[in-house]
Amino acid sequence: MASGPVLKKVASEGASSESATSESGSEDRLRPSSNSVKTDAHGTSIRSTSSDGERFEYSGWVYHVGVNSIGHEYCHFRFLRIRGRYVEMYKRDPSEHPGI
Repeated sequence: MASGPVLKKVASEGASSESATSESGSEDRLRPSSNSVKTDAHGTSIRSTSSDGERFEYSGWVYHVGVNSIGHEYCHFRFLRIRGRYVEMYKRDPSEHPGI
């Protein structure tokens, strides 16, 4: 089950949608320069650093959906944290329940 990139390149105002992607059809890798988005009350927080600093951080609530080894489907509400190369998934928000 393949999914597309989370961050997509969008065309600037007045530009055609064809000019937003490269000729080969694949999207160029996005390189944002030091972004930070934070929403509270169990919301989302995204941090990104780039230009050889390669630091990406995301934390927020997601639905973990899948099928286990015996064919049972599941859908669980989980707290996802991505820091650089590391992905962590929790049943509770670790910032609200430290030490669990």
